[in-house]
Amino acid sequence: MQLSDYEKLSLEKFEKSIYENKWSNEGLVKLVQLIELYLQPVSIQKYADNTGKSYNGIKKTKKVTILLGHKFIIDNE
Repeated sequence: MQLSDYEKLSLEKFEKSIYENKWSNEGLVKLVQLIELYLQPVSIQKYADNTGKSYNGIKKTKKVTILLGHKFIIDNE
């Protein structure tokens, strides 16, 4: 899925605001926590355990997303 024009523009403005030092580390942490609350990322292993499927089966059938250097399944539906 591609980003909408609104999403692209919003991300560009957000990135610019970071480079202009408009965000503190505390503000960025709160933003990540809010995003985490919405996305509800689950590690592949935990998702596999919760669904009774294998780790490799999950990797083959679900979209794996890398966040903060770790692999997750986004489980917000």
